[in-house]
Amino acid sequence: MNDRRYILIEDEPRAAKRLQRLVSELQSDWQLLGQADTVESAIALMKAHPNADLAFCDIQLADGLSFEALEQAKPKLPIVFVTAYDHYAIRAFEHFSIDYLLKPITEEALERAISKLQRSWQESANPVQADDLQYLLQHLQQGTRTYKERYLVRIGDKLRFFNIQNIRCFYSEDKTTYLLNTEGRSYPIDRPLEEIASEVDPVRYFRINRKFMVSPDAIQEISAWSNSRLRLVLKGMEEEMVVVAREKTGDFKEWLDR
Repeated sequence: MNDRRYILIEDEPRAAKRLQRLVSELQSDWQLLGQADTVESAIALMKAHPNADLAFCDIQLADGLSFEALEQAKPKLPIVFVTAYDHYAIRAFEHFSIDYLLKPITEEALERAISKLQRSWQESANPVQADDLQYLLQHLQQGTRTYKERYLVRIGDKLRFFNIQNIRCFYSEDKTTYLLNTEGRSYPIDRPLEEIASEVDPVRYFRINRKFMVSPDAIQEISAWSNSRLRLVLKGMEEEMVVVAREKTGDFKEWLDR
């Protein structure tokens, strides 16, 4: 059965609208049964739709945590959490085979979550239990998210650190990762771009393609480019051809328009 019915618990209207659109694009036959944006309304929503197939659930709601609603309503359905917690807290979700989406949600991440859900339905996996929710709540309260504040680089036989607010962007070139500081100088950094992407605040940096992750301060100019893409002129790298990947253009615009 491909048609599924889901509920959405999210207190950010833009995030809710985006998630609904992405679900519709990936699974056009899925039906949204209803939305909630508070703990109280989430309880009512889950009780009103006991036969829903799944729920997308933001952790932090306007009046508390969605765990409170889940513990009271005790829904018998898979939960996909939407979270802004860092990758250390995410281990708890993986331990209990509960899926999650990190904000800002990408189409690729949602597609992976849906694939995992479809496998769980085929295997008749058990829904999350109350004890699991309590463990997750405790784990997340203990592990509030933190981001890298500075990076250490080696320059000859010396070491120098750069505070995150003084780094315009990170990029890779010839199998080496670099940071570009606010003075327009590049320095090699001993870690891959993928690792840096998991360490920095997604509000401050956005990965526009495989080679570049930029901050708003790095952008000097944005112009339309071929195939619905965008071209950026970066401060300190004005001659570099920097293009936002087509599949990331929509997310990039939303990221800028916070």
